[in-house]
Amino acid sequence: MTKARRIKYSFLAVCALIFLVILGVILSGPSKGVKVAASDLKELSTMIRSHYQNRPGYWGLNTDVVLINKIAPLKMLKDAKLISGTGRVMIGSGANGEIIMPGEKTFDVTFKDLNFKDCVDLVSFKFKEEHYLGLMNIKIVNDKGETLFDWGGENNIPAEKATAKEACSDKNDVVWSYE
Repeated sequence: MTKARRIKYSFLAVCALIFLVILGVILSGPSKGVKVAASDLKELSTMIRSHYQNRPGYWGLNTDVVLINKIAPLKMLKDAKLISGTGRVMIGSGANGEIIMPGEKTFDVTFKDLNFKDCVDLVSFKFKEEHYLGLMNIKIVNDKGETLFDWGGENNIPAEKATAKEACSDKNDVVWSYE
C-alpha cells in the first residue's frame, strides 16, 4: 500500500470515528418528544400560576378547567385532552389529576404512561434555574412504587440521570408538583 493510500484510509477512519461519536451524543440526549414535553411543562406551569395568582389557592383546578379556560399552550389542546411531546398530561392533585380542594396551595402536572427512556430523560432534564423556583417535588409512580425527588431529600432536584434510571420502569407517571 502506498503512503498516499495509507493517509487516505487513516483520514477516512478518523472521519468515521468522529461521525460515530457525534451520532452517539445525539442519540444519547433527550428525544424531541421529551424536549417538547419539558418546554410544555415550563409554559403550562407558568400559565396556571399566572391564572391563579390573585386567588387564595388552586381550588377547583383540574384538567377539565385547564381545557375549558384554555390555561395551557394552544398546541397542547387536542381532542378535549392535554397532549405533549410524550403523550397525555393531567392537571390537578396527584397522578390522576383529581380536582383540587379548597385551601390547597399546590397543583400537579402529570405526564402519563411514559416509557423508560422518556421517564429518565424528563425527570433528569436540566431546566434553567428560574423554572425550579415554584417546583416543590417530582414523583415517579410505577410498578416499583413511588420515588420522590425533592429539595434536600434522599433524591435531590435537579435529578441525576443515574438516580432516575433506578426509579423508572417500563410504564411511568411522572408528577411535577408546584406551589
